[in-house]
Order: sequence, then structure tokens, then C-alpha cells
Amino acid sequence: MGVENIQAGIDVGVLTLRLSIRPVDGNQKADEENLHTQNLQSVQIHDDFVINKLSELFDNHPKGISEIRLEILSKGKILAFSVAPGASGLGFLPLLVQRTNG
Repeated sequence: MGVENIQAGIDVGVLTLRLSIRPVDGNQKADEENLHTQNLQSVQIHDDFVINKLSELFDNHPKGISEIRLEILSKGKILAFSVAPGASGLGFLPLLVQRTNG
């Protein structure tokens, strides 16, 4: 699904990754609707620049990161999730949803 406005920041050991969803066709619009009605299990990041910048944040944060929070802006609502990195694949980084933060 298309995304825009990707931002990342660290506050008190919590890395927050924020993004806005931009569906480009009917299939992606259906996926966005499912995001609001079904339980999200994982998100895959396929952008090398974003993956590299996230890696730099982990490597360069002196006090460590205790939690990763994913915030998705969709249909004017922020959906928040606690996530953990999964096993990286070739060209992508999976984020596994641990819990929904209401």
C-alpha cells in the first residue's frame, strides 16, 4: 500500500514510526478498510532508505530502545500499535504487531 509522510523519532527509549496511508487503487482501498475492521498482524517495509534510517536510529541511540510504536494515519484516525522487528528478508523489514494501543 502506498504511504507518505514517514517520520521516526525517539522519546524516552520509545521509537515511534509514523506514516500516512495513501491507497492508489480499489484493492488498496479495501486493504485500508480491513485495517480498521480486522486485527493487524504485521507490516512490511520495502523502502531501503527507511530501513537504513531505522537501523541508524537503533545503532546511534546511546540509551537503547525499549519499545517500537507504529502510528498509522488512515481515514483521519491514528491507529497505534506496539511492534517488534521480525527476521529481515531480502529488501524488506517486517514489523510484527505485539499489541494494539487503542
